[in-house]
Amino acid sequence: MSEKVPRMWTLIGGQMVLLHGLEHDRTPPAASLDLDVLADVVSHQRSLRLLVAALQGLGFESAGVSPEGKTHRYRRDDGVGELVVDLLAPDNLGERADLTTTPPGSTLEVPGGRQAVQRTQSVTVQLDERAGVIHRPSLLGAIVGKAAALSIPTAPQDKHYRDLAFLLSLPANPRTLKQELTKGDRRRLATATALLDPGHEAWRELGDAEAQADGQAMYRFLSSAD
Repeated sequence: MSEKVPRMWTLIGGQMVLLHGLEHDRTPPAASLDLDVLADVVSHQRSLRLLVAALQGLGFESAGVSPEGKTHRYRRDDGVGELVVDLLAPDNLGERADLTTTPPGSTLEVPGGRQAVQRTQSVTVQLDERAGVIHRPSLLGAIVGKAAALSIPTAPQDKHYRDLAFLLSLPANPRTLKQELTKGDRRRLATATALLDPGHEAWRELGDAEAQADGQAMYRFLSSAD
């Protein structure tokens, strides 16, 4: 993907969480193998079409149109297993935004997606002899995005809480992160107040007392009114 479309997208979801962890020599309790790719429709109106073309060029096919007219999932069987990519769009784009993917289908807007795109950073990832540039939100963008995902009625709450707890436990300067918070970010973080409970399952799944303490302290600090 990074070779075919160098810009115009950012990685979100479980693979984003994994990447942030690997940057600190940490691995999350669990990580989805599926890719969630957020198209930067805010800056590049044609990004969805270009990303669909790139996926098709890599052998991916649409998984079909939902009853609601949504086409956001693309699949490819590589002989060993099935690769799945969800192609998504930021939120708050307005009614006139063209979210067409594979006609006549369109994609979904992701809560917290706009701030994730705006906070995108690029990192070089190397696997054996191959290297590529991956775009992913900053740690704060990832944290706010995961908190925002808790507002989706059909979302797997336990998964998002687990990912959020892990991200909060990663090394970062809490004062620097808090200075970057917007009112919208604070509203997103407020959806995760269950994490104020130190006995929450998401903290226990970290399996490390120091990581638990770091994550809990980070959430209390970021969500406090001061």
